[in-house]
Order: sequence, then C-alpha cells, then structure tokens
Amino acid sequence: MDMKFVLPDSFAVEFVIPMPKSWSIRQKSLMNGKPHKQTPDLSNLLKSLEDALRKEDKEIWDVHASKRWGETGLIRIYSQNDKDFDWADL
Repeated sequence: MDMKFVLPDSFAVEFVIPMPKSWSIRQKSLMNGKPHKQTPDLSNLLKSLEDALRKEDKEIWDVHASKRWGETGLIRIYSQNDKDFDWADL
C-alpha cells in the first residue's frame, strides 16, 4: 500500500458531519459547528481513519478527536507542528 499522506503518531482530528438537506435554513444555522451526538460513533470514525492512513496504527499514542455538524462534510487533521492550532479548541 503506497500512502501519500500518513497520520502522525500524535494528532488531533475533527470530523465535520454534513447537515441533512431536509433541515431548514434556521435549523442549519442553529446546528452549524455544534457537537454531533448521533451515529456514526466517534470511535468508529477514528478507527476507520487510522486504518486508512496508517500501516501500523498501533504506533499512534496521542489523539484528540471531535465530531461536529457542518455545511459540508470534511475531516480536519492537525499535528503538533501546526502552530496555528490550539489543542484545547478541539
């Protein structure tokens, strides 16, 4: 498996789950950036990410993770080298 991006041994990740199209503009405005407390479970998302982006995920020793509602689905990954990122914000 040839990987172009490999997760660092220590990282923070934010899963942004897209809000349903059926939600009203008002509901989307209220929920944007709020914690996502439904399935999929955070642990399942994290495990899938680790399996996809690490050959040996046993070497990962520090993870900060969250999942939130957002307009568009995405995954933000931060390493300890990211100077603009405050680990406490996650």
